[in-house]
Amino acid sequence: MKNDPLIIDLTPKVLEASRGYPKKFGRYSCSMLYNMLEASKIPWGIPPAKYFDIEDIDFSSAMRMIKGIQTHELVQKYLPKERNEIKFEYDYIVDGEKKFTVVGKVDHLPDDSVWEFKTSENIFAKSKDYHDHQAKLYCTICNRPEAFIFQPLETDNSLILKEIGHVLRDDAWFESEMKRLLNYHERLALLMKENN
Repeated sequence: MKNDPLIIDLTPKVLEASRGYPKKFGRYSCSMLYNMLEASKIPWGIPPAKYFDIEDIDFSSAMRMIKGIQTHELVQKYLPKERNEIKFEYDYIVDGEKKFTVVGKVDHLPDDSVWEFKTSENIFAKSKDYHDHQAKLYCTICNRPEAFIFQPLETDNSLILKEIGHVLRDDAWFESEMKRLLNYHERLALLMKENN
């Protein structure tokens, strides 16, 4: 007598591994800054009152994230290894006092530019505002004059990086964004004090 085939459900592990991580006060990720600073303008924004919320994610979103990571790894396999996934920490200092730290990880960092890879099930005509924001921050932090935003695309007979965006370093803009983040940081500190 034939038994039913064995089925092992990995869904709970996928969802657990894809859950958001606890955020830290005074330590802000470059990839989240647009969502924080533009919170009042975008539906997925993160206002100070929601900063510490841990995001639950549905299965299809989790799988999109996993496939995006796999695509990054595939592309980076064919680029100089020592230039991939470059981590950094940037301390924002005012009058000799550290106010907060911005952290991030650049997808690929040649000598003369920043490369960011953006994956999607859809083909981008151009980069999104939040892609440009992140890449522009990286220009100043990583001391590069420009950043290219690429979408990795696989066809039947090729793997390519298609440029979907390009930004130039702008230190004055960067300073204005850090001042906006300082305002966010101070509002967050006030909320924390009120809730204790």
